[in-house]
Amino acid sequence: MEMGGKIYHFTELDSTNDFAKGLADGAGEGTVVVADSQKRGKGRLGKDWYSPEGGLWFSVVLGRVNNLPLSLLAGVSVCEALQGFGFKVKIKWPNDIIIGGRKVAGILAELEGERIILGIGLNLNISRFPDEIKGKATSLLLETGKTYDREKALKLILGELEKSYKLLKKGNLHSLLNKWREHSTTLGQEVEVRTPQGILGGKAIDIAPDGGLILKLPDGSKEKVLAGECSLRGR
Repeated sequence: MEMGGKIYHFTELDSTNDFAKGLADGAGEGTVVVADSQKRGKGRLGKDWYSPEGGLWFSVVLGRVNNLPLSLLAGVSVCEALQGFGFKVKIKWPNDIIIGGRKVAGILAELEGERIILGIGLNLNISRFPDEIKGKATSLLLETGKTYDREKALKLILGELEKSYKLLKKGNLHSLLNKWREHSTTLGQEVEVRTPQGILGGKAIDIAPDGGLILKLPDGSKEKVLAGECSLRGR
């Protein structure tokens, strides 16, 4: 299996994830769908993802690996790739990639048949953002004033994904989790997590093998949260 062994490139798509889902089981592992821009980019929890020209928007078709959290793998891989550009990058649970406290990339994993569609959006050379997100988002261009080669960024990320994916398929989840912990900006913090069942507050103390965030609640008990919107308490 080679990440990017087959690449579909489009000037514009509604969503690279949706196109990749259309390929689904008929596509080989590592198939990549790239778009210069997306009309309806998808974020987590049904949110839109701002994805004009100037960013790197792509999806990768992968197989299921014993239901392990491939979004964790993607987060670590994007961080390791951006370090290759000289950036200090962090992960905010579950899968927001952060530079200087602002979001530079996001990840969305969706199940389609026996495939996992792993969508990755990286704000590469975007010079401005809509008012509603400009205080929360950044790009590599805004951080340094320099433009970045999209093909090089894609190659770096796919290379890191391939290394981590092969390790994961060999059962080396421990190494992946440790890398995620090293990059985490969430662990050790007092946080609030908005879940479908309500808001949970506590200290983020660890990540579980399935990607759940383990919280230590005010009463001393522990609880694992599998999905939600995480923020530092008071922010």
